[in-house]
Amino acid sequence: MKSKRFRLLMIAMLVVVMSFTLVGCGGDSGNTSSGNTSNGASTGGQAVEPEHVWTVTSAWVAGFRFNEYVEKHMEMIEKYSDGRIKINLYTGNELVPSMETWDAVESGLVDAAHM
Repeated sequence: MKSKRFRLLMIAMLVVVMSFTLVGCGGDSGNTSSGNTSNGASTGGQAVEPEHVWTVTSAWVAGFRFNEYVEKHMEMIEKYSDGRIKINLYTGNELVPSMETWDAVESGLVDAAHM
């Protein structure tokens, strides 16, 4: 039973990470105001103004171990987007109660939720 739960948890986490990646790849292809090169090359350490700023809430309350993984995922998204995506991450119960994270996404209060 534990193996099945673990597998489902890993699949759910993978789906969330992949959805963030897909959303980050889409968007305004005609927006050239950020100064990035068209081939996606890094700006050589220069500060890049983010093209997208996401508000993301986690269902996990502060101090819960899963928040460490959530933070790592968000850092990876920011890193691999070369700074074009900035994520403001809030833990459970900071913006909305933990059990209402999907409602917050649906209503547009936050851009994404990690559960």
